[in-house]
Amino acid sequence: MIRRDSLNQKRLAFTLVALMIFVPWSAMSTSDINFDEDESPYYSNGIWGAGGSNDTGWIDFVANGANPENGTYAYGDLNLNFAPGAIIDNLTFEVEVDGANGYWVTEPQITLLDTQTPILDWRDLGDLGRQN
Repeated sequence: MIRRDSLNQKRLAFTLVALMIFVPWSAMSTSDINFDEDESPYYSNGIWGAGGSNDTGWIDFVANGANPENGTYAYGDLNLNFAPGAIIDNLTFEVEVDGANGYWVTEPQITLLDTQTPILDWRDLGDLGRQN
């Protein structure tokens, strides 16, 4: 009887050790190893230095989809890549609307998409680029 208990304990110990070794490896065999970095929103191809500044100059921001008949606003995306952990300070921007050719902006609003933090809220203040 003692020999059988000893054999069962050895089997149990061997089984537990095998589980501890093979269970972590089984998770790796089922994961997606062919991760495509170009399609990931969490990966950037940028090479970031240790410091410096970035002057983007003028950026042409195009918003499309406005329809005054049903009150649909125009919408556009602008994505700027920053180094991970970057501190953004002394940020300035200027909005220029050329009223020539019949283009203007009615009550523009610019917000940060993730937090909906308003950067520019021109509601109830009229149009930009058009004189009445």
